[in-house]
Amino acid sequence: MKKTKRNNKIGVKYTKSKKIKKNNSRKIKKNNSRKIKRGGEYINAGSFGAVYANPRLLCENETLNRPGIYDEVSKIFEFNDEATDEINNIIELESGLGNDLEEFKKYAIIPKKICNINLESLKKPPYDNDKYGTYNNIKKWMSKKYKGKYGENIYNDDIFTPLRTPLHYNNNKYYGKLIISDKGDSDLLNFFNEINSDDFFKYCLREIISIGKGIKILQDNGFIHNDIKASNCIKHNNTFKLIDLAQSKNIKNTIENIDCSSYVYWPHTVVYTHFFKDKNVKQENIIMTKELVSELFNKYLKFNIKQYKKRMPILFNIFAISNKYGFTQEEINRVHEIRNNLYFQKTFNITNPRVNFNDNIIKTLNDPNFSVNQNYNDFLGEFNTIFQNFENIDTLKMDLFKRIDIYGFGMIILECIGMYLDYKNKQTNNDIIISEDIREIILKLYEIIYKCCYQGERVANFDEIIKEYIYIVPYYYIEKLEKTLSEQRILDEFKQYAIILSKNVEINNYKTMQNVRSNIKESNFDGLKNILYKLISIIKGIRILHNNNRFYIKLIDYIEDNDDTFKLIVSDDNISFEEVDDDIFSYRVPEQDEFLKKIFNLNTKKGFTPEEVIEIYEMAIGIFNSFSENGDTRFNIRRRINIYSFGIMILEHIHDYLNSENYNKDENNDENNDENIHKAIIQLFLFSYKCCYQEEDVADIDEIISEYENICGKLLNNDYVFSELKLPSPPLPPSSSPSMPRFIKKM
Repeated sequence: MKKTKRNNKIGVKYTKSKKIKKNNSRKIKKNNSRKIKRGGEYINAGSFGAVYANPRLLCENETLNRPGIYDEVSKIFEFNDEATDEINNIIELESGLGNDLEEFKKYAIIPKKICNINLESLKKPPYDNDKYGTYNNIKKWMSKKYKGKYGENIYNDDIFTPLRTPLHYNNNKYYGKLIISDKGDSDLLNFFNEINSDDFFKYCLREIISIGKGIKILQDNGFIHNDIKASNCIKHNNTFKLIDLAQSKNIKNTIENIDCSSYVYWPHTVVYTHFFKDKNVKQENIIMTKELVSELFNKYLKFNIKQYKKRMPILFNIFAISNKYGFTQEEINRVHEIRNNLYFQKTFNITNPRVNFNDNIIKTLNDPNFSVNQNYNDFLGEFNTIFQNFENIDTLKMDLFKRIDIYGFGMIILECIGMYLDYKNKQTNNDIIISEDIREIILKLYEIIYKCCYQGERVANFDEIIKEYIYIVPYYYIEKLEKTLSEQRILDEFKQYAIILSKNVEINNYKTMQNVRSNIKESNFDGLKNILYKLISIIKGIRILHNNNRFYIKLIDYIEDNDDTFKLIVSDDNISFEEVDDDIFSYRVPEQDEFLKKIFNLNTKKGFTPEEVIEIYEMAIGIFNSFSENGDTRFNIRRRINIYSFGIMILEHIHDYLNSENYNKDENNDENNDENIHKAIIQLFLFSYKCCYQEEDVADIDEIISEYENICGKLLNNDYVFSELKLPSPPLPPSSSPSMPRFIKKM
């Protein structure tokens, strides 16, 4: 991918994604039919198949009208059994993660389904265009894989075996298997390639955290991803996530070794996985020899030599820091010590780097008389001792396989540092000197890399590595926010409404909104009024973020609760910049529909009249109709998310109150039959409707705050004569209602 110039005022990933999208939007504006012609666009090819998108390839019985088809990718496989193996791995993974599955989905894109390709669709637009057509791209991919011999990889679903037959449109018994997944944006490696400032380097380091969290969930449940690298991490919904889970393994159940064809990407101890091809292997038999290592390498001799020559010098040079960057000699010596230890482990203690950069490496491994290799058996003996001293074979196996993902995590950090050093090497004069704070970060990161990659002890504690990494890496968004607010002299005002987390404070130390809601269920209307009033500080804090082009990424989960007010808990995990992130973010999920239907569906048992019940339910209809017909409208205006979320928060509190024991203990109780309370609740429903309605421009936050303060002020003074709200008007008539909603007519 070509590098793009950045806006130095921003100094983060802004320009890459934004510029690409601007260019794409220009093309679409220039020729609106272009999008149709790009159907089945070839994205990439991996070990087992090729990926297509924009739109993805169709499954049997699907059409281009299927919702979300442009938001997904399709992977077509060389062999049916490879597709089935991947899905079976995913099924085992989902089952094994249990209660952690939903949390894992925050950090990984999990395939949705497997299906047969719709061959008939390939004969029609948008897949049949000569230049962009899928047929030609599949042909190109297969030709590349088979050195010009095309036509070997189409499948017969009836007998479930590959047929060595060309792709024929007119013979519909032949199918290719597809796996469907959500579509992401650029991968982490491309972001590293775009590093051109200290700020963007810090940003990239922060993004690596989500990858570490995904790995941790896998390991806590006895799984490994088995192919951790920067190109397998893509941006999706504002977070970098793991992809390509095809090779994930349940460590306890696997009886496969990690073959040495990819040895250069993984720790040298991967050769020990060879023993676990035998599910009944005894611990005392796990003894590696020089002869066995050579045998394993010789299976993939040419590949290993090629990868050594390509990769090892790169890894070696990333540690080659010098005083030109501003490092002291003591610091340089320590980093070189780390490099040498890891490098000699990687090369099985062959200590002459020049040997490893030419075609003689395998000969060296095989030559017992070669002087630099004389301690080779002693070196293996040290690792044999480590693996012999485990309590049992199960803990040994768990330790051995976990090393693979942890090593990959260390390599991702190392690549990020390498790209930053490449950027600095292009600078001149004093610009090449790295600032003191960045040098300190880099030195600490080298130590983390050493913990991840060093193999001379038991596997590193990954929980500790993640905690240490989070503490080292700068709070990029927080730093920028504090700087901006300080320049405008409103930082102290913002701190009235928010707590800005420092590195050593866990967000879990604070209450969640769920804790607050549980109190309402045991409260009366006075308790509800008090909580609603305390929410004013939340929306005021959001206003300051909006006015400074920041936004709150998620629903407001964590708060500080004291007697007078709530406070936002602000960290790098939940704020971002409107101008630097051009990803399209969806915040209307199917579960929210069900919630809205439930919360707006009152009944006369709650003390409301039939007319009031209908009026309130029609508010939900208005919100539904303000989204697109397929329920998948996406917005690139971040402010909508926060105002929508604020409306949802109020609705949640109302819902909890109306379902509280106090409100429902007796149909004849005072609150159930209090007309003023009913007026107040309807007014709050109307206000929430205004926050949640999507068809018009985003609601003005100053107006929202003014109206909400007015409502809460009246409630605290027991004044139930409310001012008229300025409400958005849905189109006439709503598709699910024969007339304009009653509550709109009244206004």
